[in-house]
Amino acid sequence: MQFGADGTAGPILCSDGAVNTLAWTYFDQMYPDIFALGAYATEGQVAQAASQLVPNGTLPTAEDAYCLAKAYYGWQFGVSLDPANELGTGASCAGDIPNFP
Repeated sequence: MQFGADGTAGPILCSDGAVNTLAWTYFDQMYPDIFALGAYATEGQVAQAASQLVPNGTLPTAEDAYCLAKAYYGWQFGVSLDPANELGTGASCAGDIPNFP
């Protein structure tokens, strides 16, 4: 794991696309609500939890936490709930994270 000055840590995924368990443990301590949702969370539940990520941390760490949970749980929604999209950046996990499934 590498740690950034902005609180990020990575890689969040392994080279085979699997979740990096060390990254999971690191981000779960900062953002337990997003990781507690589970695979069957609704779009509304994920949107609510994602909206609380940035106020509780930094945009880069919030995006990493969201993308990590999304990769693990396999969430697929009709809209991107990536916290960076709130700033109109058009961010996506697949575009920002190497080996994203």
